[in-house]
Parts: sequence; structure tokens; C-alpha cells
Amino acid sequence: SLTYEAILLKKSKKHTHAIIPSTPLTAFYKNTPKAIQATSNLSRSATMAEAFHRLISQKKICIQEETDSSSSLLFHVVGVDEVECKSESMIKIFFGPFVRWIFACKICAHVTNIKIILSGPNVPMAATKYPPIDLLPPSTTTAAGSAATFSYKKVANAICVHGSYHDYLNSVKEKPDMAIAFNAGIWGYDSWLPTLVYLSQRSVGYTVPFVITSYTVEEGEDDGEVVEELLTKDGNVGQCCWECERNTFGSNKERETKSNTKGTVYRENGAWQCWLFGGAGAK
Repeated sequence: SLTYEAILLKKSKKHTHAIIPSTPLTAFYKNTPKAIQATSNLSRSATMAEAFHRLISQKKICIQEETDSSSSLLFHVVGVDEVECKSESMIKIFFGPFVRWIFACKICAHVTNIKIILSGPNVPMAATKYPPIDLLPPSTTTAAGSAATFSYKKVANAICVHGSYHDYLNSVKEKPDMAIAFNAGIWGYDSWLPTLVYLSQRSVGYTVPFVITSYTVEEGEDDGEVVEELLTKDGNVGQCCWECERNTFGSNKERETKSNTKGTVYRENGAWQCWLFGGAGAK
């Protein structure tokens, strides 16, 4: 497998992205303390942007590119806890760049409304009392990392929801364009199984792209084994969009934990994979 330094070198050869502007993109190419900290803040937005672009390329997400009408996007961030929802300002740091980049990119020119639902049983109850969080900067300022100043007839909000994801889906009956679970630890928590079963069985008539990140490739492979085992059971429908691999837009900041395996480097969103759950064949 590639060393961390080799990954940085490989990433440094590509300086453009269909959604991520050059300034934040450059942070993932550098190994300076400032750049490393920037990737820690930008990793969630950049991972969502790359996943969104890849799923469009795979035709798993459809975008209206040529239309006179506006369109909306709905993203579900699953398994959220205090890391993401500690404060309104933290939510804006983690997810504000993503919505600004989406509004600024050509492939999403007709998108005028973005909603991000942050859900999980570990979402602090205090966070559920936040009003809808405006993820856009004031209309008189230029959004950091974007190429233009927005005149906002566009809306982007985040809402925090306490509870299991499958309970939330069952209550609102809405289809997200993409769902993502950051550093999910699916292999270590049986509490994920009801949500995965719900997605694979209950999404009748439509599919849900579900991105899963992990601290290491090894943990991601364990996550993938859980999903593969689940999909062998009758009534569960799903397919792999991409197998577990190193995430180009994982944080470059090392994460220190008491359970670190010797010689293994842990980074937020260090690896990722994507599954397409549900569909017409689901029960």
C-alpha cells in the first residue's frame, strides 16, 4: 500500500477539481502545520464534494444541468455526535464550505436550495434546539474558497436531529440525494444494523447512495464486511459503488487514541467506501 508521503506526492500532481476550489484543494497537497489543520476542518466538506461528484459521474445522482427551473439538494449526515454539533459555528466550519462550493460549481448552476440533516442518537439535545443554521456567509462578502461573491437567492440550512437514522427516515419519508456517515465504526457498533437493514429493505422504488468513512483502511474493510454480510440476507438490496480505499480528502492530521494499534496512523475520514442501498427490488 502507498505510504502517507507517497499519497501526498500523488495528490500534489492534481490541482483541479470539478467542485472544490483551488485554495482549499491546495491544503490537501501540503504538509505544513497550517495546511494540516486546514484539512482537519475541510475534510468533511471535501469528502462530501468528491463523493457527490463521483456519484454524479456514476449516474447514481442526477443533476438538472439544462433547465429553466431551480432545483434542490438534500444531504443526510448520519451518526453525528458532539464532534460535529458542539456549536452552530462548528457546524458552519464543517459544512459551510461544501454548500458554497456546490453553489459556485458549474454542474450545479441550477441548484438554489440545499438542506443538510445532521442526525444520530448521540446528537446533543441542545443542538436540536438550534434554529435552522444558515450555512451561507453574508451576501455582501465573498465566500472563502469560492470564485465568486454570491447574491443569495440561494438557501442552505443545516438541522440537527436526535435519534436513529432509520427512525428519522420512517417519520419524514424523504429521499436524500446522498447520505454519509463520517468515521462510522459500523464494524464495532451493532446499533448500525437496524439503519442498514432499513435502507436496504424499505427504500422501495428508489435508492440511497450511502458513503461510509473510517479512520483507517483496515477499519473500512471491516465496515465493508458487515455490509456485505447484511446484503447476503433475503430482502436486503444493495450494491457497491466503490470499495474501501484511501480517501484523498481525509484529514492529514493524525488522531491520537488510546486504542491505536502500534504502527497504525489514524486520520479522520482516512478511508472510505460507498454503497447504493434499496431500489425496486427491496421489500
